[in-house]
Amino acid sequence: NKVVNEWYGKTLIFSDHRFTYEEAQKNINDRTGLFYNELYILNKLAKTYRNKRLKAGAIAFESREARFSFNDNGKPERIFIKERVDSHKLVEEFMLLANRKVAEFLRKKDVHDHNVYRVHDIPDEEKLSDLIRFVRSLGHSLTNSSPVEFGKSLNTLMKKTEGSYDENIIQHMAVRSMPKALYTSKNIGHFGLAFDHYTHFTSPIRRYADVLVHRKLYSILNKGVAFDKFQLEERCEHISKQEKKAMEAERTATKFMKVLYMQDKIGQTFKGIISGIMEWGFFVEIIENTCEGAVRIADCLDEPFYLDPAEYCFTGHYTGKKYRIGDEVSVIVKAVDIDKKTIDFKLI
Repeated sequence: NKVVNEWYGKTLIFSDHRFTYEEAQKNINDRTGLFYNELYILNKLAKTYRNKRLKAGAIAFESREARFSFNDNGKPERIFIKERVDSHKLVEEFMLLANRKVAEFLRKKDVHDHNVYRVHDIPDEEKLSDLIRFVRSLGHSLTNSSPVEFGKSLNTLMKKTEGSYDENIIQHMAVRSMPKALYTSKNIGHFGLAFDHYTHFTSPIRRYADVLVHRKLYSILNKGVAFDKFQLEERCEHISKQEKKAMEAERTATKFMKVLYMQDKIGQTFKGIISGIMEWGFFVEIIENTCEGAVRIADCLDEPFYLDPAEYCFTGHYTGKKYRIGDEVSVIVKAVDIDKKTIDFKLI
């Protein structure tokens, strides 16, 4: 697939119909309904573009995103996992296409390249080695002969472990091993998406980077309209810092809601997965609701355990019993601290 024609300009959109993701997905699944033919074509194109990206080494992460339903008092009464379906991926793929084509257009039109880019650097070799060693400890393998081959290898592994908890653990560790995407006027490409030119253009209603891109695009389309290119890199750095703050705020709010949800669950038993290893013990994520709590190894009184960093696990001194990342365990809720936003578990 390739774009055979493109046009840039200010427009007004008159929508023939507004779909929710669920409504659009129902028509795709049922192969009938309002605008099904258009949805079918768009979905087919989106899958083609996605496969093309993956073949070029783009990394396909599928996170488990928690959503809450609340009672009349504003307390979370249910946590469910947001399902990503074809309609989500369809919109995402065309957003990526728009962002990429705008970045290419801006670069082509400005020889001095005073533009805002969304970039993602290649991973650090040492961190990649740690990731490969960790994946090996779970019984899997990764290739790192080149950035493209690494991306393909990681996608293959994600597909192989799809539906298992290994997938979530590996993805979590892979994200931690990679540099964060950021805004800059110095383009180095986007490793995670496998794009040479990429920017954020599609959401000026909620991102200042997109507003800057719209202004630059407008100045090019309307020659003579000034674009403030001075201190552009400083503004990009500021936007990246603000984005980081927003993500931290969102994580903190989500964590608080999960702790609030678990407040009245003390004494209850849950099945979970070991999601992180620390010197003092490990974290366990409850499978059904993604709430995460701590298990202190000192509470495992049947025998002393020692930390084995190379294996990412605790090993029993006498029996050799291991607690490693990805293992399924049963825990009982021991304590919940709203102020500290912490949950403590005890192994059963």
